[in-house]
Amino acid sequence: MIIYKKIFILLLISFSIIEASFDSSIYDKQKLATSYYESDLYEDAIIIYEEILEIQKNILGTANLNLLGTISKLYELYTLINDIKNAKKYIQEYINIHSSYIIQQQKTYITPL
Repeated sequence: MIIYKKIFILLLISFSIIEASFDSSIYDKQKLATSYYESDLYEDAIIIYEEILEIQKNILGTANLNLLGTISKLYELYTLINDIKNAKKYIQEYINIHSSYIIQQQKTYITPL
């Protein structure tokens, strides 16, 4: 019976640790991704940056300029591991967001005229 209690307590502790890792802030995730990047663990950094990008898209929307930093980092990482297909996907997303911002600025400029 004591063994079952110990196993149950260990399971509760491990679930709380796993849950805490999912609830970490974007800032903590960026620090972790940066440390992976600096340690040349590019695949691990990609995983973290993609999580950050999903969180940012959920909060900011899919066409926000604040996404560009994360998207450019993903492009760079995919280029470093020679995954041209995914690198191309992220550079295209970068171009789409940036050009839609420029078009939006032009429309707001032309409207008063």
